[in-house]
Order: sequence, then structure tokens, then C-alpha cells
Amino acid sequence: MSRTTDLYDRYILNTAKRSFTLVRGKGVRVWDDAGRDLIDFGTGVAVSSLGHAHPALVETFATQPGKLIHCSNLYYNENAGPVAEKLVNLVAPGKIFFANSGAEANEGLIKLARLYGRAKRGGAYEIVATTNSFHGRTMATITATGQEKIHAGFEPLLPGFVHVPFDDIKAMKAAIGPQTAAVLIEGVQGEGGVFPSSPGYLKELRRITKEAGVLLLMDSVQCGFFRTGRFQSYERILEGDADGADFRPDAISMAKAIGGGFPIGAFWLSDAHAGLFAVGSHNTTYGGSPLGTAVIGTILDTIEKDGLVQNIRDREADLVGGLRELQSRYPVVKAVRGLGAMIGLELAVEPAVSMPKFHEAGLLLAPAGCRTLRYLPPYIVTQAEVGEALERTEKALKGIVF
Repeated sequence: MSRTTDLYDRYILNTAKRSFTLVRGKGVRVWDDAGRDLIDFGTGVAVSSLGHAHPALVETFATQPGKLIHCSNLYYNENAGPVAEKLVNLVAPGKIFFANSGAEANEGLIKLARLYGRAKRGGAYEIVATTNSFHGRTMATITATGQEKIHAGFEPLLPGFVHVPFDDIKAMKAAIGPQTAAVLIEGVQGEGGVFPSSPGYLKELRRITKEAGVLLLMDSVQCGFFRTGRFQSYERILEGDADGADFRPDAISMAKAIGGGFPIGAFWLSDAHAGLFAVGSHNTTYGGSPLGTAVIGTILDTIEKDGLVQNIRDREADLVGGLRELQSRYPVVKAVRGLGAMIGLELAVEPAVSMPKFHEAGLLLAPAGCRTLRYLPPYIVTQAEVGEALERTEKALKGIVF
């Protein structure tokens, strides 16, 4: 046992299953304390959008702290407004709230639903969410999450959440009633196993929520911020669909890739509902800090300057094509699905069996669902690096016995 693992065992709460010690990263690669290099296609669970030690982020971390790191929301700062403007322009007219994490961004959506239900729906407070979803680790967001294993041990859960099967419009329509304030979905279920919603589901969901007078809330913590090859997953899913061109939810949560490793999140809400929040009704100490918003601005600028959205889509074609070719030769691979830099490889074995083989092959991935591994490469990944990741994938598959 190393000193690092010993200190973890002695002093850090054991709430995660850890594999080995990482000490350095550069681009798409990381190195462990034994000097082994690994290709990082887990990116800290869809976080490191520009990879490791990206020069633009390093520069931001070197310069912004010398100006101002934090000042709280009691004051304006020069970075938050321009970044909020860019985010709003990427969605539609509305407002941004900066948070600290995906769970906190989703808490904002839940509070919006409660405010809306009280103001517009006669006190309605229920949120219809979906099974197999994941929305965070706070009490409200684990209750919104449609997985019993996430609920276990924390009962009684908060009232006001109903779950129906994902991508099932009939079940959703049947669940919306007088007490419904909002519907909450992921455009692509990430933790649940990388399941994209269908175009028809999204379009009909928007229609029935408008008809019922309830909010449509989208958790884009993992599948948003360009992860699928468009700014938001619904844009990619409805791409080329004339009937879906005007699709717009009432609020969207974002985090993970938005900070590239710095802990920050946000939610966007339409101008029509922004007035539901008043001074004192919602806030956070760290959200929208000078440093955090400088990081978001750097990532947005880099994505635009370096053409990374197109790179995500080009590398999707390389990765999906390569994985499907492997699927044709290795029966352990049951499915390949996903969009952009969010691809799921469903196997016939549990992650406890498969993950060590991928680690031995020098590839970091993120488990999802029951038997799925997520490929979540950084947006800067090259064609050659995808090719090397596919070679390491094949090496891992050769070692799996089922």
C-alpha cells in the first residue's frame, strides 16, 4: 500500500471505489504513480472538455487569481456578465444562474418548478422524472433520480416526484396531472447507460407540456455544453427535423464540461419564467466567481477558435465506426450507442469484470448503467488518438472471458 492510498484509507470517507493513483496529465493522457501512461476517455466523468493541462486554461489559472479569485454575489465582477451573455446567445433569450456543480444546477430547476407551481398552477409541486435517470446526490436530486440504488438508505425521500419510463410518451402523458408543476428529463441518459431520447419523444413532450401548462426542464449536466456535437443534446437529436427547429425547454442545467475541471455549473431559464426568482429566493456563495466564469469564458473561446464542435463530430464517426467494427468480431460487445463525445459500449459482463481489463490495456473509461462503459473523450482528441484508444479497446476485449 502506498502512502497515498494509506492516507485515503485513514482520513477520507470511503464513498467511491478507486483504482490507482494518477499524478499527471497532458492532453488526452494521464500517468499513474508507477509511470504508466493511460488514454483518458473518462475525462473525470465527462468533465475535462479540453483535456489535461490545456495551455489556454493553464494561462487562465495563472493570470486570473492574480486579479481576483472570489468576491461573492454581493458584488458584480467583470467576467460573469460576458460569459452569461455568451451562454444565453447559445440558447435563447433568458437568464443564467451560476452554481457550483451539476447537482446544485438541478436544485435550481427543482426550485423553479416549485415556484412555478405555486404561482401558476394553484400550488402544484410534483415533478415527473424518468426511470434510469441520474440528477445528482443532494436529497432533492437523488429523489428526482429514477434509480432505487441511489435512494437506498436515505428514505424517507422528499415528496413530489413521480417516475415513468424514459422515452415513453404515453407513460409521461398519463403521469401529468393537476399536481404536476414540471417534467424533468435528460436529453441523453448518461449514468443510466448512454440512452439518447428520440426526436419524436422530445417534440411530443414539448407539445404536451405546453398543452398542460407545465414546465419542461432539461438536465444537461452531462449531455450538454457541446458534449453531443451541438451546444445542447436536443439540438443534435432534432438536427435536420423541420418540425423540431423551434424546440426549446423552459430551463436547462449545465455543469461538468462547462468548467473543464473547475467546479462550476449553471442553469438557463427563459425570460418568461425568470421573474419567479427574486432577491433572496435563491443564491450561492461561490457561483459566478471571477475565476470560475473566467474558466468558462476560456473554454467557450477555445471551442470556437479551434473548431472543436466539428472535431467532436468527426471523432464521433471514427470512434463509433471503430467500436462497431469491434462489435462485429467480439461477441462480448452487445451495443454501441450515443452521440458526439458521449458513446456507450454495452458489454455482456459487469463493469467490475471489464474495467480492470481496460485499465490493464491503458484506457480510462467511465462505467454506466448495468453493463455499459462510457467513452467521454476530451473535445481536443485527434483521429490518431481515437485510433490508439480503439487499439487499447481491442486489447481489453481480448482479455474478457464470458
